[in-house]
Amino acid sequence: MDEPHDISGRFPEHSWRRNLVVRGDALVKNRILSWAAPITGKCLLDIGAGEAAFSLELGTKIDCEQLHVIDAVDFSVEWMSLQETSGIDIKGKVHNLDNPLPYQDGMFDVVLSNQVIEHLYDPVSHLTEIKRVVDTSGHVLIGTCNLSSIQYRLELLLGLTPTTLKVGMYRYEIEKGKESPQVTRFARHISCFTFRDFTKLLQSIGFSIIKARTSVIYLLPDFFEGMVTRLFPLGNYMVFLLKIDEVI
Repeated sequence: MDEPHDISGRFPEHSWRRNLVVRGDALVKNRILSWAAPITGKCLLDIGAGEAAFSLELGTKIDCEQLHVIDAVDFSVEWMSLQETSGIDIKGKVHNLDNPLPYQDGMFDVVLSNQVIEHLYDPVSHLTEIKRVVDTSGHVLIGTCNLSSIQYRLELLLGLTPTTLKVGMYRYEIEKGKESPQVTRFARHISCFTFRDFTKLLQSIGFSIIKARTSVIYLLPDFFEGMVTRLFPLGNYMVFLLKIDEVI
């Protein structure tokens, strides 16, 4: 089994690049928590849950009674320790996320898939499976990278491959401070979308978009980052709050 992937692990500890990535990850998670605040649901599924610390934070926010976490890497020790301390019934599974989800139709009140779909070969199947397992009155929260962010547009303008398409292709060697070619499973970004195309994809599958927003423009202070991304979808990450479209 591959080692767990730390979102900032490709950069040396305490480096400015690592600090930027950690800050960006926190901004995305804060948005998810703020949008989830009015939602309640007894049964929550977090896809690509990692150690499940954020899963538990979201579960507490929506006052869930049962939390299901699923990941492609075995975090069973962490999941078991959370079960003992949280008071929430936590059930964990290790599963290839490119395959159908191992859950019944309409089983969950809330489904979270944050920073997962870009790692999968078949994003349409992933979204279709999410729609299948969420209750018709339930909510879905999805976060992924935004290929049309201002950073990636500028990188293309300079003739560079957008950073989000290079993630996982190189692993940073902390002790040498150099990049060495090494493809890493689960870390690669395979399926990346622009904000406009991802919106269309979600609607074509049968989701109704309640809220949609991009986040994270590195090097901008929080106030200006929030102001720009409120007006234009130029952040590095996008977050969607969805329900099943009753018309379809």
